Amino acid sequence: MCGLEKKTSGTMTFNGCVLNWKERIKTCYLVMQDVNHQLFTESVLDELLLSMEKSNEEEKSKKEKVDQILTSLNLEQYQDVHPMSLSGGQKQRVSVACALASDKQILVYDEPTSGLDYTRMIDVAEAIKNMKAKGKTQFIITHDPELIEQCCDYLVFMEEGRIIETGWLQGLLIDKIKNFFMV
Repeated sequence: MCGLEKKTSGTMTFNGCVLNWKERIKTCYLVMQDVNHQLFTESVLDELLLSMEKSNEEEKSKKEKVDQILTSLNLEQYQDVHPMSLSGGQKQRVSVACALASDKQILVYDEPTSGLDYTRMIDVAEAIKNMKAKGKTQFIITHDPELIEQCCDYLVFMEEGRIIETGWLQGLLIDKIKNFFMV
């Protein structure tokens, strides 16, 4: 979806336009399940600024935006810390923060709350809801029914690579969601 792999079939259409792989890279941001593969810089602050690299915003405006994002995810005290020295949950939130900072139109989160306690999951859910309010299209791949309940509208249930059910959250019982994830 984000243009990181060559497509095998199909097309991706966004706002009525078919996106080629270069356009998908410009339009999409992916938060990977294993965030260790996407954190490269010497500090949390540099990670967010790297995500904003193509932005036309002035440096002062970028810094204000970064401060707001870090505060919203309870990461402000780590802005000068090397990302690899953070806990798994903190790294997860840094990756979500980078997605928010990127200001891309499509955000894809692969298990964005793995390793997070309930309080930090709520922080991430609030950040996702704020992006929705800004008109961002978001895809969340998750096994976390509480995250789904907090911030998802439309659900696609998949099993073994196949779609088995779709629907609006208000039309699906939350117990059905929780039961879906039971083994």
